Amino acid sequence: MPRLSTIKGSRKGHLDEYEALCLEIGKRIKELRLERNWTQLYVARNFDFFESHWRKIEAGKTCSLQTLLKVAKMYDMSLSELLDGVDRKRRRK
Repeated sequence: MPRLSTIKGSRKGHLDEYEALCLEIGKRIKELRLERNWTQLYVARNFDFFESHWRKIEAGKTCSLQTLLKVAKMYDMSLSELLDGVDRKRRRK
């Protein structure tokens, strides 16, 4: 049976990977917003986001599937298109 510290360590590794992925997704979402010359306030007012929640999305502090689907719809793209290249960018580092 694995020791408790081993289990905690492996969980932490997954959390670190999840957090890193959320950061990359947040960067991608911000890039797409800036390409459209949209401000965070514009997004909040026109696409039913709280401004504070939008800042968390771009900062990579939240990246639930439900949120990502809403963001993809906002950008008029599929979830696959929204996430295109995110994991590859992370692996190159």
